[in-house]
Amino acid sequence: MLHNKIVILFVVCLGLPLFAESLDSRDALYQQMEKLLSEVSPEATVSFVLRDVQTGKILFEKNGNKYVIPASTLKLVTSWVALDKLGPDKRLETRLGYSGKISENILLGNLIITGGADPSFCSNQFGKEYTSDRIFSSWLAHLKKIGIDSVQGCVIGDGTLYKGFSPNPYILWEDVGNYYSAVTSGLCFSDNRYSLFFKGHVKPGIPITLLSTSPEFIGISHFENHLVTGPSSGGDSVYIYGSFLSRQRALYGWYGAGKEKFSVKGALPFPSWTCAMEFRKYLKLHNISFGGNSAGACAQYSTTPGPYPFLPENNSSITPLTSHQSPPLRDLIKHINYTSDNGYTEQLLALLAIQAGQKGGYRDGIIVIEDYLKNISPVLETVRIKDGCGLSRLNWISGEQITLLLAYAAQHPNFPDFRSTLLSPIKEGRGGGRFEPYYHQFKNLKVKLLAKTGSMSGVQALAGFLKTEKGKELSFFYVWNNTQEPSSSFHKSCSNLLRLANDNSIF
Repeated sequence: MLHNKIVILFVVCLGLPLFAESLDSRDALYQQMEKLLSEVSPEATVSFVLRDVQTGKILFEKNGNKYVIPASTLKLVTSWVALDKLGPDKRLETRLGYSGKISENILLGNLIITGGADPSFCSNQFGKEYTSDRIFSSWLAHLKKIGIDSVQGCVIGDGTLYKGFSPNPYILWEDVGNYYSAVTSGLCFSDNRYSLFFKGHVKPGIPITLLSTSPEFIGISHFENHLVTGPSSGGDSVYIYGSFLSRQRALYGWYGAGKEKFSVKGALPFPSWTCAMEFRKYLKLHNISFGGNSAGACAQYSTTPGPYPFLPENNSSITPLTSHQSPPLRDLIKHINYTSDNGYTEQLLALLAIQAGQKGGYRDGIIVIEDYLKNISPVLETVRIKDGCGLSRLNWISGEQITLLLAYAAQHPNFPDFRSTLLSPIKEGRGGGRFEPYYHQFKNLKVKLLAKTGSMSGVQALAGFLKTEKGKELSFFYVWNNTQEPSSSFHKSCSNLLRLANDNSIF
């Protein structure tokens, strides 16, 4: 018995120096991280959280329970919930059909495009098979195959899958008309954006001339142009102002002097109408004529667009003809997390509402996300969400909350698909730019860093996963609020913190 006690005492004493060393290492690490965080401008609100995804334990936190504006890192929340609830392989279908009957190669009725909320429909972001030329060419071939050479009616764009659409009051007025605030629609077209082409000038202070728009049918009848050239060192500071359902837009701001021609993008007010009109235009260019009363109807249609014009009274009377499938959802989400596309993210938010049996408004989608979060942990009940993409400055989330959700996702069967949608700041930094610090910190290490950025005026953020050289998976969130520091300073600070997390033995 005495011998056993001596052995136990020896083992305990042997472990004390290691335990003390571990405590010393932890204290030293925390001091190093605190020092780095103290170097941030004092006026900024700073939050940093590291969490072990296997145990769920927070390994380090600074202001981890403070609510902050997450900017586009909120897309991680929306995209994960959508991937989990809708499935990574889900595809969205856009259908072409017709009403009436075909007689002597004439369609005595309308062509109807019924949207399935595919944000990539007629987009140039996913390869040739998803562009308007390829889709419209395929649809033209189907019309020819069943013998349609002429249409007596109209082309109708049905975007009513989202019956609950309404403008989001939590988005800044200056953002509403611009491309990064594209509206949601049951039927999308070309990322729900249009382009404006301008003639610039060499000297600052000279009025800028609007030359043209693309596509042809954008649903806006008048642009009130107040743009002037700005400093030669300046870039794009053009804002497009216009209210929901208005066909008027006002252009304010400036574009840097020295560029003879340039373009900016805006948000299509009526994507379903634009889609219908552009398809009609394509058909006419390829010898499908429109006759009878359709000339007058489509002229009226082209000057008085609305969100749901000229819908058939009974959708059951539509004869299906062909359809187009979107890329799988994982590819749409990868586009979101790589390019931070707000419009695509809001489409996912509306899809979540539709899947839950709601009308498709942003409020319905937010409720779906809130319910999902509550079912994971009571800690997530107080997340405040006002949109799906992070554009609203009234979104609030803490570092403890977002790292908890990411840790939860990491244990889920769908996680490999979600992981594949995140960018690698290490790889992206190889060519320089804002991610260059991550490349220099980790280029010679066997480290995996996958993340989503977030930035807006006064906000810089990064959230995601760090797999250390020792194989430990960490979720992290780092954010600066109320700062005027450039993004390069933020990413340098973040890369230093993550390098410490990788190098320290206690992690």
